Amino acid sequence: MCTKEVLSKYETNPQLICSPQEGIIQVNPSNGSTTTKDLDVKVSEGGKVTAQVVKKSDVEGGLPLYHVDCKYNDAGASYYYPWLKDGGVGYCCVPTTQLPKGTLVLTPPMNGCVMKVYLHDRDAKLLFCHDADGKYLSKVKTLTQGYKELFSISSKDLVTEEKQQELEKYNSTEYGQLNPKYWMANIQACYAGNNKWYVQVNVVMITKHFEPKKPEELELGTTKCKSFSI
Repeated sequence: MCTKEVLSKYETNPQLICSPQEGIIQVNPSNGSTTTKDLDVKVSEGGKVTAQVVKKSDVEGGLPLYHVDCKYNDAGASYYYPWLKDGGVGYCCVPTTQLPKGTLVLTPPMNGCVMKVYLHDRDAKLLFCHDADGKYLSKVKTLTQGYKELFSISSKDLVTEEKQQELEKYNSTEYGQLNPKYWMANIQACYAGNNKWYVQVNVVMITKHFEPKKPEELELGTTKCKSFSI
């Protein structure tokens, strides 16, 4: 696997980020560069990173899923904003000027979380936020001051209530308790140039098996191509 080719292809064709056939990007969680509190809500800042593919899995149907590590690097070509396991808001600021085409803004998978993008009123920058469980960002007062909301997507809206009930019913069985199923939404952004962004939205259904040598099963659920412009 050539790591560089997997991620660099978006530089020439950013819209490929929306094609599951080209690969689903799943980012491994890592800590923010700094963590503070805003009115008792934990907020954690990400930043520029070097993104590297460390593993490839196959989703049912032969679709590639690339597991990506992000390491902080001021000279990195991508950006990362964290997920806070214990609740809170992960964020990063991305400039809107002199941004190379194909720049990736990456975050870990979501299961009930919300991704929001804000545009600053005066400064040439965007604010990307990963709101854990979708319930912390509204309690933060200073982080979004001077910004207006530009884009939002809730991972909860990507799985129907019927599908969620089906998963709960399956997981309540004896077999399901040994071989549980759950879902993760991979939501990644890619700059297309001319102030336009594409957003990869892919829900992956995961079945973990009790048998240690049996690999987990991956099935593609909801898949969407979203976009927003400045």
